[in-house]
Amino acid sequence: MRMQNYTPKKFINILIKHGFEFSHRKSNHVSYVKDGMEKIITIPVDRKEICKPLAKRLLKDAGIL
Repeated sequence: MRMQNYTPKKFINILIKHGFEFSHRKSNHVSYVKDGMEKIITIPVDRKEICKPLAKRLLKDAGIL
């Protein structure tokens, strides 16, 4: 997967495609979980884009990269 800037909506769609489900929303962040994984992936939705370093870290935490 080529690293790029993602919109929050596109990033959430990637998580859903890989089996993550909505957990909860708090302020300007939404959290997604996946059965069998301990980590909770939290996405900032108040931004136009999620920068490359943050996207890379979140994808690694989610086990996608």
